[in-house]
Amino acid sequence: MTQEIQSYRGPSAGGELGPAAGQAYSTEAASTGSVVIALRRRWLMVLLLWLLPAGVLVPYVWLRMQRTYTATAQVQVAPARDPILYPDQDSRVMPFFDAYLNTQAHRISSHQVLTDALADPAVRGLALVERQDPVAALRAALSVENLSRSHLLEISVTQTEPEAAVRLTKAVVDAYMVRVVRAEEAEQSKRLEVLEAKRSQLGNQLRQKRAEIQELAKEYATATDSMFNLLREGIVQSTLETRREQERAELEIIQLREKLRQMEEGVAASALSQEDAAYREQAIEKDPLVRSLREELLAVSGRLVQLQSALTEEHAEVIAARDKKERLQEQLKKERIRAAGDADKETAARRERSLEGTKAGFKQQIEAAQRHRQVLAEKIKGEEAKGMAIGLRGLEIQKLQEDCDKIKQEYDQVNEGIKREEIERYRPARVTIASGAELRPDGIRDKRKKWTVLVLVGALFAAASAALFKDRLDSHLHAPTEVEAGMGLPVLGVVPCLRELKSGRVTREDFIESYRSVRATLSAIGAGGVAPKSILVTSAQPGEGKTSLAVSLAASLAEPGSRVLLIDGDIQAPQIGRLLKLTAPGALETVLTGQRSLSESIARSNLTGVDVLISGLNGQAAGRTFNNRSAARIIREAAEIYDHIVVDSSPALSAASTLVWAHIVDGVIISSLASQSDTTAMRLACQRLRTVGARLLGSVIGNVSRNESLYSYSVSRDGCEDAGRPTVRKPRKVRGLPVVQLPDDGNSSQSAGY
Repeated sequence: MTQEIQSYRGPSAGGELGPAAGQAYSTEAASTGSVVIALRRRWLMVLLLWLLPAGVLVPYVWLRMQRTYTATAQVQVAPARDPILYPDQDSRVMPFFDAYLNTQAHRISSHQVLTDALADPAVRGLALVERQDPVAALRAALSVENLSRSHLLEISVTQTEPEAAVRLTKAVVDAYMVRVVRAEEAEQSKRLEVLEAKRSQLGNQLRQKRAEIQELAKEYATATDSMFNLLREGIVQSTLETRREQERAELEIIQLREKLRQMEEGVAASALSQEDAAYREQAIEKDPLVRSLREELLAVSGRLVQLQSALTEEHAEVIAARDKKERLQEQLKKERIRAAGDADKETAARRERSLEGTKAGFKQQIEAAQRHRQVLAEKIKGEEAKGMAIGLRGLEIQKLQEDCDKIKQEYDQVNEGIKREEIERYRPARVTIASGAELRPDGIRDKRKKWTVLVLVGALFAAASAALFKDRLDSHLHAPTEVEAGMGLPVLGVVPCLRELKSGRVTREDFIESYRSVRATLSAIGAGGVAPKSILVTSAQPGEGKTSLAVSLAASLAEPGSRVLLIDGDIQAPQIGRLLKLTAPGALETVLTGQRSLSESIARSNLTGVDVLISGLNGQAAGRTFNNRSAARIIREAAEIYDHIVVDSSPALSAASTLVWAHIVDGVIISSLASQSDTTAMRLACQRLRTVGARLLGSVIGNVSRNESLYSYSVSRDGCEDAGRPTVRKPRKVRGLPVVQLPDDGNSSQSAGY
């Protein structure tokens, strides 16, 4: 029978398995299958926790609970018509009839009705009536249900005796019927009183509104809408005419202002008129200097004419007279310019005086037009206020009239309601008994079976939950998937439990095959299909089967014909020499110190192809002789002679020598035991080994129980017990490789056949 080999996902770039190595199983660990395995592992706890409450509650249910009998009766409540809201529709029922039915249901379970029911002579002598608080007991046993889409109220009373249930139901119905008849009579009288008071109140309001309308209509001698409309139309027409006149006044003011502006701009921009030009010339000529120079110029001109007629042009007197004439002309020209400026100022002042007179006339006309406009505005304001007052008065009278109409309509409805209430006195009763108290077949119930099932299921669920909770708190290794998911290590193989081998559940061939599976997995890891050259076997804590695994792995590697060296590297507490009953010419300490060579210190074992380098070191003396350089020298020399080197070291968390070996060898295998190894310690050990750069090849789990197939294992609480009861097979003799196994107490020993 060949065991299936688990696939290896390969190391990461640093020689170790990456975090993703365990993530593939995270979903599987939380699956339903893992829950079932956990429950099988804790089956005894589940059974005890289930039987304890179930054994107490099931008898309690059957002793305390009794068969119950429910008697029912039905009361019919007829819909009521509302004459006030619907005076012309007799077929309309009262709105919110369902709410009215609910009110009647509460009335049935009221304290007054229940007290009357308990006072009925028909219920005397019943156990419920003799209780300390019979009303509360009856209310607890009573149930009133409003049957949907009907006018029925179903009254039910539940008791442990059928006769008591019927008698109490009948008493409640009778008490309710007496109460409801009285309540209807009182309610009808009250409604009639309310309607009478409402009619008186509405009559007073109607008279008051009409008096207010007459008071408001006195000023205008009318209360009709048509007359108020005519008055408002007259005011509106007058206001429109006044607004037109106001607009004409506005237009006249605008025109006068425009003329004044045009006159001012025209006078400033236009040339001088002929009258102003003549006045200017006269002003220039009247200037004394201009007049004096002109007279002197005339005299010089006449003198020049005389000299020219008597003398030649080159004569000095003629030249002097001519020069003087030119000087006078030039001086006269300047004086005329000066006189022209003075004349311009006088002309402008003269024009300004004339313009001011014209502007004053325009301003007077504008002021008169503005006063007229103001008078028109005040007139419009008065007419609008008058129209507003007429409109408000009309609206107020109209509102009062509408209020009168509403009050009159409500007054008529109240009168109609009073008439209908008087007629209602002669109608049949609204509440009648549809069916009397009786015990129906469906009123007999026995809840003990249902509660028994609920108790059993609830206790089982609570027990399973407690077991799962305890399993989650347990840090021991139970399943191979915990190694994958928790530490990121592949499972190189699983070794069956020794008890199952002794009991015949597995054969020695199956036991040997588990180590062959480990060898095959290591071959898949190594380059070229060959297992790593040097392998360190360690564990997180002592007693986790590392020595047995190292010996068995060495034997399995040597099975195909390879030469294997098994080194007892546990310098703190060496076990291989005692386990294999070997005495060697030398020991590990002599090779480390260089006293003897490796070949001289190796011992031959009774395992085919396996040589052993046992250790004589122990305790504190080991630290003085063991070091990294000497250990590396041993591995290097052994690699030249042997195909594989298997080193059994101390636990990773208890000795530093393990870290030295892990740094030197090609790969590290962590040994673990199901239901014994602590997952927290294993994670810490992996962390320490990764710190020194060790290549973690995976883990081999021992002490694993299986059910049916060679690779389908489920670990129980003690590591060996199966949930089922498999067929015991007698162990058969197997020729071939002997097997080193680990007892349940965690100490190494040699099995039969070594």
